[in-house]
Amino acid sequence: MPVIEWLMTGVNAVLEAAILIPIISIMSVVLMMNSVQARDKAINADMRDYTAFNQYDETHVYPQDITAAILSYRGFPSVKVTLTNGTSAVWSTGNSATDYKAASVNALLNQNTLYDSDLERNANGEVVSVIFKPCNGSCGR
Repeated sequence: MPVIEWLMTGVNAVLEAAILIPIISIMSVVLMMNSVQARDKAINADMRDYTAFNQYDETHVYPQDITAAILSYRGFPSVKVTLTNGTSAVWSTGNSATDYKAASVNALLNQNTLYDSDLERNANGEVVSVIFKPCNGSCGR
């Protein structure tokens, strides 16, 4: 009788291995696919970030471009504008007095001035501010 018990134990071990090995293999494939998908999502997010903010990365823009940025981002990322009189205006989520009306924004901007634009990024490379300053004569229309 002990030989039969040993034989049955061996058969049970082989059957358990035949069931567990495919399950473990499938789980490892799923984990690998998940990591590839996460990497693809990160790449897509970087591309969306690039296409959304490339037009403001060290370029010259018109006042209507600034108005469009302010109205579309609505505070995140914040938009900082140095006005032609030297003062600054900031549209951000932390500023409760922010007015998101095109007429109000256009009233602050000199419509005959071209602006330099730049991006401010945090330590992770995420855009936290779009900065606009009047051109100092180095840019033409």
